[in-house]
Amino acid sequence: MRRTAFDGPFGVFAGEEAVDQSRGERVAATDAVETLRRTGATAVIAFNDQMALGVIAGLTRVGLSVPRDLSVVGIDDVPLAAMVAPSLTTISLPSEDAGAAAVALLREGRTAKTELFGTLVVRESTGRVTRRRATARANGARRPSGADPG
Repeated sequence: MRRTAFDGPFGVFAGEEAVDQSRGERVAATDAVETLRRTGATAVIAFNDQMALGVIAGLTRVGLSVPRDLSVVGIDDVPLAAMVAPSLTTISLPSEDAGAAAVALLREGRTAKTELFGTLVVRESTGRVTRRRATARANGARRPSGADPG
C-alpha cells in the first residue's frame, strides 16, 4: 500500500519511507519534508495538529508556500491551530463524546466499536494546488523571488 501522507501511531510515512520519530512528532514531520516533496503530493493530512505544524515549518524552511505549493491538514483542533500563520485547517474531534463513550464501555465491562464524527474546520493552510506547480516543486524547482506565483 503506497502512502503519500503521514500515518498513524506506528510511525510517520512520506511515500513508502518511514521517518524517525525519536526526536518528537513535530521534528519528525519537519524532517520528513524532503521525502514528502519527492512524492509529488499536493496535500498532507497529518496524524495530529502538532505534526501538521511541523510539516508547515519544514515546507517554509525549504522555500515552499502553504497552501500555494502544498495543502496541510491536522487533526485535533488545538488552540494554536487558529493562531499560527497560515492558520491550520484541521479536523475537530468530539473529545467529550469520546471520553463519555470510553467510560460507558468500561462500566459495562465490554468492548465495542464506537463511531465518533469530527468536523472539518477550514482555515488558511488548504487551497487549490495545481499539478504543474506541485510537480515542479517536487522536482526541486523554486520560483525566483518577485516572480508571479501563478
